Amino acid sequence: MDAEKSATTAEGTSLGRPNTDLNTDSNTDQNTDQTTDQNTDQNTDQHTDGSNTPATVSPASNEEVAKAISTAHRLLIVGSIAIVVFIGSLDSSIVSTLNPTLVAEFNSGKDYGWYGAAFLLVVGATLPLMGKLTSVFQPKTVFLSSLVILEVGCLICALARNSPTFIVGRAFAGLGDAGVLSSGLTITARISPLQHRAMYTSIVGGLEGVATIVGPTIGGALVNTIGWRWGFWINLPAGGVLFAILVFFFHPPSQKPSDSQAAQKTTWQKLRELDFIGAIAIMGSLVSLLLALQWGGTTYPWSNGRIIALLVIFGVSFGLVGVYESRLGNAAIFPTRLLRDKAFVAVILFGFTISSGMWAILYYLPTWFQAVQRVSAGEAGIRLVPLTIAEVVASTVTGVGTSYVGYLPPFVIAATVLSSIGTGLLYTLYPGSPEGQWLGYQIICGAGFGIAIQQSIVNAQAIVADDDVGYAISAVLLGNIVGGSVVIGISQALFASEVLTLVGRFPGIGADTLLNHFRTLDEVLSPQDLEVAVQTYNTALNKVFLLALILCSISALSWPFIPWKSLKSEAKAPEKTESSSSVPISESEIEAATPNP
Repeated sequence: MDAEKSATTAEGTSLGRPNTDLNTDSNTDQNTDQTTDQNTDQNTDQHTDGSNTPATVSPASNEEVAKAISTAHRLLIVGSIAIVVFIGSLDSSIVSTLNPTLVAEFNSGKDYGWYGAAFLLVVGATLPLMGKLTSVFQPKTVFLSSLVILEVGCLICALARNSPTFIVGRAFAGLGDAGVLSSGLTITARISPLQHRAMYTSIVGGLEGVATIVGPTIGGALVNTIGWRWGFWINLPAGGVLFAILVFFFHPPSQKPSDSQAAQKTTWQKLRELDFIGAIAIMGSLVSLLLALQWGGTTYPWSNGRIIALLVIFGVSFGLVGVYESRLGNAAIFPTRLLRDKAFVAVILFGFTISSGMWAILYYLPTWFQAVQRVSAGEAGIRLVPLTIAEVVASTVTGVGTSYVGYLPPFVIAATVLSSIGTGLLYTLYPGSPEGQWLGYQIICGAGFGIAIQQSIVNAQAIVADDDVGYAISAVLLGNIVGGSVVIGISQALFASEVLTLVGRFPGIGADTLLNHFRTLDEVLSPQDLEVAVQTYNTALNKVFLLALILCSISALSWPFIPWKSLKSEAKAPEKTESSSSVPISESEIEAATPNP
């Protein structure tokens, strides 16, 4: 793979979910000169469902469709898609500063971790599946349907009067977000001329990244002004306008399928080839783990039969999912065959550990500001600005730096070192920590996270064959996002177990108040008792920061296996297959790659 492609794919990646031009363009550089080949009528590609079937859309028609759309029209469509993606991605992190307010209003501290985990869990499990749906239905249909699901999820959250309803809304929003990401990127790739495709996909990926980063700050601002529910209400009119724009102004021409076995399959036959079982099984297995983490040590002791049963169910079901996925080949939601490559396993480990550490900080640093420094949710959001800016700057610099340096390991090492130092410093925070400490620590931590999430994606595409780029990136994203959902559950268990040691310490103050209404303790405790409570909250959150430190440090185990391969001089040779020799815009590549956010 050449340096130019690495630079292109590195730019605009986001927290846990990268910019998307790296998949949709992964084969175009080596195939462009062959588009006029006399074999174009015989183009074939291998679909992500595992069957060796010809692509349903000819590459020539893709380029003709793209060139037939005016620049102004294309900008309108891509801009609308990018804003929808922004709305969906905002939901991934906006609740991090809303959590204390939510648990107080719903009186459900035990669900603290679920408000973030429910969204991420569904996104991670369904992103690859949603990407493959674009091979069954028109991407426009998938996109608009997903937008409706996303809006329904936001509506449920805005109207929620109890915690279970809010969590259901978060799950719906996660499903919709997965759909708009995958199909939106497919549409962007298909309506963009080859030479400008990276630019247009960067618009979508860039806004997605910005949304994930600024979510906590926006959430905090809303709580302090018009109320947390407006974080979801505001999505509805915006989504409605964008839906209308895409319905009335985007009319993609019907692209005639080639005379192939795939074209002759019915919709039902294509749906049966999708790995619904894998997606459901992964979610079911992880829900068992999250329930055990939620109940263990709080609702039930860890030795309780319910907790043991849930952990056993998780272990057995997760193992069975692995066996099942390994038998599906490329049709699997997780391509287990790639795990035979030590370098790829190292990339998975690197992305999983640092992404998990990042989500722990992103969700619980705002809680530290509110519970320990006793500031409002709005002020907590403002205090996260250094972390936000550092992540954005580091991500941008890394995109340019990777193409200039031409080697990946220096950035991998820098990411581990900076994120470990940053989380380690956050672990030392105490109630009286001055502004310079928590501000500076965030900058170091954010720089490490910004570099790391870039590198997990760039590494994935650099170490696998071109035909596997889409599968590899989907696998990395699945690990990153699912890791985030799990670590949020673990963090909540650590937080709750420490805070509940205060039960019985203060007369009239029970577990419910300590977990759900810690912001009200100022009104009911004496200054001496409040100091004890604040110190306990600090200890609890220090444990979460320690977990983040451990996870970031473990990423160093990947160092020996990340290849020192020059991206400038060791471009990957194209596969000499009928697919790679004659398809400038691989449809299956797009369908496999679109899961990246």
